[in-house]
Amino acid sequence: RRLTAAMEKGEALRGMATTAAVLLANKGKPVVAHVGDSRVYLYRGGALTQVTQDHSWVTEQVRAGVLTESDARHHPWRHVVTRALSGGDDPEVDVRELEVQVGDRILLCSDGLSGVVPPDKLAGILGRSAPLEQTCQDLIDAANEAGGPDNITVAMLQVDVA
Repeated sequence: RRLTAAMEKGEALRGMATTAAVLLANKGKPVVAHVGDSRVYLYRGGALTQVTQDHSWVTEQVRAGVLTESDARHHPWRHVVTRALSGGDDPEVDVRELEVQVGDRILLCSDGLSGVVPPDKLAGILGRSAPLEQTCQDLIDAANEAGGPDNITVAMLQVDVA
């Protein structure tokens, strides 16, 4: 609603859209919500799991068996999102609870990271014992080293208590 109001007030913002991934952590299970191709990952015990599914044309083609994961990573339409926050009607948002354990790391990121740094490299960086701030910087550095063709947004949480 704030995005819609801003777009209505500012001519330069008309036609603007964005993707989002959020996590609400309070008492009980954390809740993840997302729209577009920003992602949430769970890192646990050396394994990285993508929690969200991209709302993108190539992801839909992979699910339909038309494209392989490898083809999707290099397809010229890989940045075409099928859902975004763009004002107007309320967007369709995927929401789910997340099962977490002490020691888990949760990564929220834009496609500026996930689109250029492969999952095995993400897992390697997340598996280091560095503090969260350093780990985030290492992820951003990895994306920039891979060409950094898009904005790179990274946020992380670590579960310290159940």
